[in-house]
Amino acid sequence: MAVRKDFQGRGVGKLLLKRCISFAKERNALEIFLLTNDVLKPALNLYLSSGFVLNDEYDDERYERGNTKMHLILS
Repeated sequence: MAVRKDFQGRGVGKLLLKRCISFAKERNALEIFLLTNDVLKPALNLYLSSGFVLNDEYDDERYERGNTKMHLILS
């Protein structure tokens, strides 16, 4: 998920994330996980404030830039 620089700080990311969570719930998903990078402090804060927690067992190597795994339990 990304927001163009000139739209950052306007709540767009929060709206997108809320919609992603709603989408998952509508489809009866039990959990959402995401990969991000620990240098993206605003993104980390957004995810944490939305209920995501850090998953210390980072086991996904599909994305070179992603070094931080987070998840949100929906059930």
